[in-house]
Amino acid sequence: MSAFGVNDVVDFRDEAFRQVSISYRGEIYTYMPIKISINCPLNMKMFPFDHQTCHIRLCLPMFYLREVKMLLEFYQHVLQPSQIASMGNSEWRVLNVTGKIEILRYNQRSSDLKTCVFEITMERNPMYYLYMIIFPSFLINTISIFAIFLKKTDKLSKLNVGITTMMTMVFILGFIADSIPKTGDIPLLGIYILINLGIMIVAIAFVAFRDKLNNMLATRTETGKKDCRFKINQRLSLTLFTNMIENNVNLNVQKDYYEYLDVQSQLVDDVFKDYKENVAPILTRGISDDTTVFKNASYLPKWNYTLYIYYIKLVDVDEPMEKVSFVIELMEFWYDARLTWNATKYQDIKTIYVRQDSVWSPTLSGFGVNDIEDFRDSDFRQVSITHYGALYTYIPIAISVNCPLDMRLFPFDEQDCYIRFCLPMYYKREIDIFLQFYKVILKKAQIEATGNSEWRVTNVSGSIDVVKYGDDVSDIELCVLHISMKRNPMYYFYMIIFPSYIINTVSIFGIFMKEADRMSKLNVGITTMMTMTFILGVIADDIPKTGVIPLLGIYIIVNLGIMLFSIGVIAYLDKLRKYVTDRLKVTKSKHDTKIKKFIGKPLENILFWGLHIANLLNFSMMIVVWVST
Repeated sequence: MSAFGVNDVVDFRDEAFRQVSISYRGEIYTYMPIKISINCPLNMKMFPFDHQTCHIRLCLPMFYLREVKMLLEFYQHVLQPSQIASMGNSEWRVLNVTGKIEILRYNQRSSDLKTCVFEITMERNPMYYLYMIIFPSFLINTISIFAIFLKKTDKLSKLNVGITTMMTMVFILGFIADSIPKTGDIPLLGIYILINLGIMIVAIAFVAFRDKLNNMLATRTETGKKDCRFKINQRLSLTLFTNMIENNVNLNVQKDYYEYLDVQSQLVDDVFKDYKENVAPILTRGISDDTTVFKNASYLPKWNYTLYIYYIKLVDVDEPMEKVSFVIELMEFWYDARLTWNATKYQDIKTIYVRQDSVWSPTLSGFGVNDIEDFRDSDFRQVSITHYGALYTYIPIAISVNCPLDMRLFPFDEQDCYIRFCLPMYYKREIDIFLQFYKVILKKAQIEATGNSEWRVTNVSGSIDVVKYGDDVSDIELCVLHISMKRNPMYYFYMIIFPSYIINTVSIFGIFMKEADRMSKLNVGITTMMTMTFILGVIADDIPKTGVIPLLGIYIIVNLGIMLFSIGVIAYLDKLRKYVTDRLKVTKSKHDTKIKKFIGKPLENILFWGLHIANLLNFSMMIVVWVST
């Protein structure tokens, strides 16, 4: 029994003490306590009031549909409401558990796979997010609105309250970022925080421009007042009860089935009579390390090995470590001329299944990988043997590769990763390696399903490459899987790019307010720069320590530069005016009046709108790059 498309599976049984029960009717059963982690796509639109449905798939990948019949049953006690309710944890409540038999179609009848599917429906408990985020955000916004509309307070102090509140909302956005996948959908809680940001922006804008509005509407009377208002890692213990026959067992087993077993037993004895499972069936005669001998032996037949890719799923991209993890289901085919027989002599038996340790098997290795894990139980690995000597086995693996990331366009970047497999023990002149995909996994819909919430897989392809060592002897053939991925930038847009633009915009208005003193303006600028530094710290956890500044980093640094220039203008503009005025008194130019007038309000307006345009251009650059990619 294998798990299909899982991230991790652990069997808690002691390998030395696994037992089975055998009845006189040939029924066999065993008990399997396991921990399993699956890749479950999450719909975060309603977060934290969301429901999720996850599927656990178990299969017998070595056998054809026509050879086995799979049944799925539950002990009735497991399906009782009280038992289902106890399956959850403090954050998640399990609502329902069901099961079904499902066939994965690969458009090749011989390759279709039947799976037992457990469907678990869960509901999140939102109380944590209610008292940690939703209610505090409401209170902070409410108090800030009262403070902004206090009558006997200067404008810049009110603006400072608003900016501090906006910083708090950005911090809260960063807090919830650790609880959600980097999906393309803005979750409900994110929308709530963004609306709070919007309310604060409106309140600040109203206070900033109220006097101008009063002057424009002086002839009108006020008629009323306005009120402002996750690597789910799912751990389950499953009890698997495996029956080899249906519930209504037919005790009268057909006679020809017993005859078949006798013939099969004789076949196995004959085939394995003089078989040496420790010796490889690879032709090495006339071949040595001497390259001259190798060149003269090119006519010799090579041993063939084929790798079939059955399923690929992107699990995780660890940017700081430049490590990309995948789950891959694959099959390996090879030939062993010693394991052949005349099927007509054995009642037309063309295929047998045996333990893998009964035959010689190639050692498939990952080349240049960071980690690789085979999910098969070492005691129950099987191979299929055909009458013409073809063997195959099924390998579900989790593999992590070191993938150099080009972060220049982060978060609008595309990446290419390569997974390499090889048979390192054999010379290239001794073996031929082939790589094939089941056609269905190369279809557009299936390729898109290969990604996760943050990364969309755009292409999957394969090739046979040769690692050349320059001596014509040690060259190694590699099966190379090429996966192209594109990041979904929505998370970074609503978490960083848009809030940064808004905060900078509001801060520029505050710094150029006439009614405020210089120290208050400086405080607004420094607070904004602290916010930008905090944002830089947030994105630092998502990128490798590369020598290239990513696009998002440039965006934040430019915002910092704009704010630094704004502070410099406020700090030294009066000194500049005084210096120019004193110089004009000495030079007594005919343009004195024009220069004095220009360094007054016109210069301040030019600087004010220039900084706003620079801020807008910086933001627009991000939008243009997003659209163009």
